Amino acid sequence: MSYELGKIIQHLPENLHKMKHLIALIAIIFALTCCRNSNNAPISEATFTHILADMHTAEGAAEGEFPSTKDSLLRIYYAQILKKHEVTQTDFDSTLAVYTRKPVVFDSLYSAVLREIQKIDTTTTH
Repeated sequence: MSYELGKIIQHLPENLHKMKHLIALIAIIFALTCCRNSNNAPISEATFTHILADMHTAEGAAEGEFPSTKDSLLRIYYAQILKKHEVTQTDFDSTLAVYTRKPVVFDSLYSAVLREIQKIDTTTTH
Protein backbone atom coordinates (compact mmCIF):
# COMPACT_ATOMS: atom_id res chain seq x y z
CA MET A 1 0.00 0.00 0.00
CA SER A 2 2.82 2.40 0.84
CA TYR A 3 4.36 1.67 -2.57
CA GLU A 4 1.12 2.79 -4.30
CA LEU A 5 0.94 5.88 -2.14
CA GLY A 6 4.55 6.68 -3.03
CA LYS A 7 3.71 6.35 -6.73
CA ILE A 8 0.72 8.64 -6.35
CA ILE A 9 2.79 11.22 -4.47
CA GLN A 10 5.56 10.96 -7.05
CA HIS A 11 3.11 11.71 -9.91
CA LEU A 12 1.23 14.37 -7.96
CA PRO A 13 2.96 17.38 -9.55
CA GLU A 14 2.27 15.94 -13.02
CA ASN A 15 -1.39 15.30 -12.12
CA LEU A 16 -1.79 18.78 -10.62
CA HIS A 17 -0.39 20.29 -13.79
CA LYS A 18 -3.00 18.40 -15.84
CA MET A 19 -5.71 19.45 -13.38
CA LYS A 20 -4.72 23.11 -13.76
CA HIS A 21 -5.19 22.84 -17.52
CA LEU A 22 -8.54 21.12 -17.06
CA ILE A 23 -9.73 23.74 -14.57
CA ALA A 24 -8.56 26.54 -16.86
CA LEU A 25 -10.41 24.98 -19.80
CA ILE A 26 -13.60 24.63 -17.75
CA ALA A 27 -13.29 28.24 -16.56
CA ILE A 28 -12.88 29.48 -20.14
CA ILE A 29 -15.89 27.51 -21.35
CA PHE A 30 -17.97 28.78 -18.43
CA ALA A 31 -16.92 32.39 -19.07
CA LEU A 32 -17.74 32.16 -22.76
CA THR A 33 -21.15 30.64 -22.22
CA CYS A 34 -22.33 32.89 -19.43
CA CYS A 35 -20.92 36.14 -20.80
CA ARG A 36 -22.32 35.85 -24.29
CA ASN A 37 -25.69 37.40 -25.02
CA SER A 38 -28.09 34.87 -23.58
CA ASN A 39 -31.05 36.87 -24.83
CA ASN A 40 -31.90 35.23 -28.13
CA ALA A 41 -35.02 37.34 -28.48
CA PRO A 42 -35.51 38.99 -31.88
CA ILE A 43 -36.94 42.13 -30.22
CA SER A 44 -34.90 44.26 -27.81
CA GLU A 45 -36.04 44.57 -24.20
CA ALA A 46 -36.77 48.28 -24.67
CA THR A 47 -38.95 47.76 -27.73
CA PHE A 48 -40.67 44.74 -26.19
CA THR A 49 -41.42 46.82 -23.08
CA HIS A 50 -43.08 49.53 -25.21
CA ILE A 51 -45.07 46.94 -27.16
CA LEU A 52 -46.38 45.28 -24.00
CA ALA A 53 -47.27 48.65 -22.48
CA ASP A 54 -49.17 49.59 -25.64
CA MET A 55 -50.95 46.23 -25.62
CA HIS A 56 -52.02 46.62 -22.01
CA THR A 57 -53.24 50.14 -22.76
CA ALA A 58 -55.24 48.75 -25.70
CA GLU A 59 -56.76 46.10 -23.43
CA GLY A 60 -57.83 48.86 -21.05
CA ALA A 61 -59.40 50.79 -23.93
CA ALA A 62 -61.32 47.69 -25.05
CA GLU A 63 -62.58 46.94 -21.53
CA GLY A 64 -66.34 47.05 -21.22
CA GLU A 65 -66.99 45.93 -24.79
CA PHE A 66 -68.94 42.78 -25.53
CA PRO A 67 -66.56 39.79 -25.62
CA SER A 68 -66.83 39.26 -29.39
CA THR A 69 -66.37 42.99 -30.06
CA LYS A 70 -63.49 43.17 -27.59
CA ASP A 71 -61.69 40.24 -29.28
CA SER A 72 -62.09 41.86 -32.70
CA LEU A 73 -60.89 45.23 -31.43
CA LEU A 74 -57.88 43.70 -29.71
CA ARG A 75 -56.85 41.84 -32.86
CA ILE A 76 -56.93 45.16 -34.73
CA TYR A 77 -55.15 47.02 -31.91
CA TYR A 78 -52.44 44.37 -31.61
CA ALA A 79 -51.81 44.40 -35.36
CA GLN A 80 -51.52 48.21 -35.30
CA ILE A 81 -49.18 48.11 -32.30
CA LEU A 82 -46.87 45.59 -33.98
CA LYS A 83 -46.92 47.67 -37.17
CA LYS A 84 -46.14 50.85 -35.19
CA HIS A 85 -43.07 49.16 -33.68
CA GLU A 86 -42.14 47.51 -37.02
CA VAL A 87 -42.35 44.02 -35.51
CA THR A 88 -43.86 40.87 -36.96
CA GLN A 89 -46.21 38.60 -35.06
CA THR A 90 -43.61 35.83 -35.38
CA ASP A 91 -40.90 38.00 -33.78
CA PHE A 92 -43.30 39.01 -31.02
CA ASP A 93 -44.23 35.38 -30.31
CA SER A 94 -40.57 34.30 -30.35
CA THR A 95 -39.59 37.10 -27.98
CA LEU A 96 -42.45 36.25 -25.64
CA ALA A 97 -41.33 32.60 -25.63
CA VAL A 98 -37.75 33.61 -24.75
CA TYR A 99 -38.82 35.77 -21.82
CA THR A 100 -41.35 33.32 -20.42
CA ARG A 101 -38.48 30.83 -20.05
CA LYS A 102 -36.60 33.44 -17.97
CA PRO A 103 -38.98 34.38 -15.16
CA VAL A 104 -36.54 36.66 -13.33
CA VAL A 105 -35.78 38.66 -16.48
CA PHE A 106 -39.47 38.68 -17.43
CA ASP A 107 -40.40 39.98 -13.97
CA SER A 108 -37.89 42.81 -14.34
CA LEU A 109 -39.19 43.54 -17.83
CA TYR A 110 -42.76 43.69 -16.54
CA SER A 111 -41.72 46.18 -13.86
CA ALA A 112 -40.53 48.39 -16.73
CA VAL A 113 -43.85 47.78 -18.53
CA LEU A 114 -45.77 48.95 -15.46
CA ARG A 115 -43.61 52.09 -15.22
CA GLU A 116 -44.27 52.75 -18.90
CA ILE A 117 -48.03 52.36 -18.41
CA GLN A 118 -47.88 54.77 -15.47
CA LYS A 119 -46.10 57.31 -17.69
CA ILE A 120 -48.78 56.89 -20.36
CA ASP A 121 -51.50 57.24 -17.75
CA THR A 122 -49.90 60.35 -16.25
CA THR A 123 -49.56 62.02 -19.66
CA THR A 124 -53.15 61.30 -20.68
CA THR A 125 -54.72 62.40 -17.40
CA HIS A 126 -52.87 65.75 -17.13
